Amino acid sequence: MTRPGERTPSRLDPWIQEMIRHGEFGKAIAGIAMAAPEGLLRDAEKVFAGGMDEAASLICRAAMETAMYIFLFTEPTIGSTDPGALELRPSERRGYEALYHKVAGAEILSASERDRLWMIGDHGDTVAHLAERFHKALLAAMKKDSDIDFPYPTHDDVRKNLEAAKSITSKFTERLADKIQSVAEAKLGAK
Repeated sequence: MTRPGERTPSRLDPWIQEMIRHGEFGKAIAGIAMAAPEGLLRDAEKVFAGGMDEAASLICRAAMETAMYIFLFTEPTIGSTDPGALELRPSERRGYEALYHKVAGAEILSASERDRLWMIGDHGDTVAHLAERFHKALLAAMKKDSDIDFPYPTHDDVRKNLEAAKSITSKFTERLADKIQSVAEAKLGAK
């Protein structure tokens, strides 16, 4: 293992340099960084294909929370030589909603992608907190003397969420890959 400021072991230099020169280094490293959310999305697709919409909705939400977290806390540290830059301060630990607002402010997603990302969180929360959400919707309907309006995710909602989640995760991965590749090329050029 190398320490900050030390060179990569010489036996790896040619292989890494070739990856950098061919534009593959950033993609490889970003793929490793985003492996967890991509794995969760594959699991969500499997359970969705098996007709388990609620499970797919929960896993999709978990995948997107993981993807936002990795993107938001990795992207600013790319190129840093300070290993402490990856450490999260207690005040930086965020839930889905806070991560969503940070991603929305990063101007990487379109308005429709931001809407769908919000919907993924809402649908996952609805399934996770079913009794509480149903109770609130029932009380609201009783107070208004109206029909219950309960936004439970349909099969089509979950399908759209999964499609959007894959697209959004790809955008995060591409942005990380581009930045990693750019930093790697600059460092290779400085050798």
